[in-house]
Amino acid sequence: YGQWLAGRPVMVKINGTLFVHAGLSRELQETNGDTLNTAYSRLLHAYLDNWAVLARAGVLPVESVFYRHAGILQAYLTHQADAGVAATDPLIQSAKRLLALNRSPLLGVDSVIWYRGNDECNTVLAESELDNALRQFGGARLVVGHNRRVLSRLNGKLIRADTGILKSSYNGHSSAVIIEHGRLSVLYPGQDGLVPPDNQPRLTGVRPGLLSDNELESVLANAVIKSNVPGPDGSRQLQLEYDGQLLSARFSPAVNKHKNRMFIPEVAAYRLDRMLGIDMVPVTVARVVDGEPGALMLSQDSLVSEQKRHAERRGAGAWCPLPDQFNLMYVFNILTYNEGRTPEQIRYTPWDWQLVLTGNRNLFAARDGIPRYLARVTVTLPGALADRLKALAAGQLTKHLADVLDARRQRAILKRRDLLLRTTHNN
Repeated sequence: YGQWLAGRPVMVKINGTLFVHAGLSRELQETNGDTLNTAYSRLLHAYLDNWAVLARAGVLPVESVFYRHAGILQAYLTHQADAGVAATDPLIQSAKRLLALNRSPLLGVDSVIWYRGNDECNTVLAESELDNALRQFGGARLVVGHNRRVLSRLNGKLIRADTGILKSSYNGHSSAVIIEHGRLSVLYPGQDGLVPPDNQPRLTGVRPGLLSDNELESVLANAVIKSNVPGPDGSRQLQLEYDGQLLSARFSPAVNKHKNRMFIPEVAAYRLDRMLGIDMVPVTVARVVDGEPGALMLSQDSLVSEQKRHAERRGAGAWCPLPDQFNLMYVFNILTYNEGRTPEQIRYTPWDWQLVLTGNRNLFAARDGIPRYLARVTVTLPGALADRLKALAAGQLTKHLADVLDARRQRAILKRRDLLLRTTHNN
């Protein structure tokens, strides 16, 4: 099996569909499929040759897994140096070569065998990156692994297809992805006929299980309130009953009420975020609590705050790089005229370091221009977000926001949108 696998390409293109194990990152720019396959094959065989030498000598145990190799090799080289072994020793030379290969970009976190940014990054960031990669490699869609059920993302440009046949390991489902006459469908054992892949859900912030946004909206809007504790700032801490468990939630009253129109900025922020594919604002719904209209969202306090992340210097391994996420946050802050968040209002899901925005009550001032604290910040627009902003029409805002945001504030969004499109660089 090893010999057969070592001879296979790491990327295949069939009729415009690209197949790789994990994903296509920006680190692959300036290359093509043939170059990538050749370079990867050369590196893999060099790795296996040096690994075999060290395994036979007992330096690198056969059962050791790849991600432990660097530590084992570094410890060996340090021990040999302390013992006075000459640097020209053949085993030391093999260990140094293997350590360098182990750190190669072709085997690292941004390689086609590890990278997960296409399926885990914010929609507009992932789409911009994948669009560039598809143009570069001449493909129309990308099929990758890393999932438990076949999912489609980015309007079918990404298919996550490795569904974990070993249920004990992945709790997945055997499946086959079938592309016939340009149409993609999925076959699951025990299921009659072919079905389309499910759409990958947006999973921003805390939620029970893997509820979709629509499902979580329904829970927030309808769940029984079991406890209701007033907060010092007019907010309320609630306990909601759902599926036999209690969910912590936070309720904020509407900012103002005029006739039949409400200004509930937290709800407007969530809806605008979802419309644009920014994927940073947790699910938030309008609900009346004790006769008071306002915004309700699950508590995000269990997530890591920016203050804690920065102090502990964590998040460097995020599949979606933190500078890219911060840039996207700045774009959203300009679009919504947010004059600043505290570090406690910037949160992260610690398993993937996806940025989550809370503290959305002070958004949507009816002003033109850029908030003062962002005036000197260099902001770029991801290409997919620029396209969505260009297509954003007043009618869409009215349809989705009229019950929580007045017309004057909606017009201000469009003016700031125009400013972003005029003054920022696209990538």
